[in-house]
Amino acid sequence: MIQWHFWRYNRGMNDELLTAEQAAERLQLHADTVRRLLREGEIPGRKVGKRQWRISAAVLREYIEKEPVEWAVKQKPPKMVKRTVR
Repeated sequence: MIQWHFWRYNRGMNDELLTAEQAAERLQLHADTVRRLLREGEIPGRKVGKRQWRISAAVLREYIEKEPVEWAVKQKPPKMVKRTVR
């Protein structure tokens, strides 16, 4: 398991670190969606190098356990497109 000093401050040295793909699997989302949430700060994580992200398993559990209403309020409503059938 990879361990970095910045995780030690907040979560402890024994915390499991996940890739964006592993987090996406747990959240049942696409990996690109998880990366977007990481970039926007919705899910706390650390960027490793230019393209890789690492997410604390404990932080991901906290994110999953958040109030669903809190998460839903931040979402934009879907754009409705009116189409006519000929």
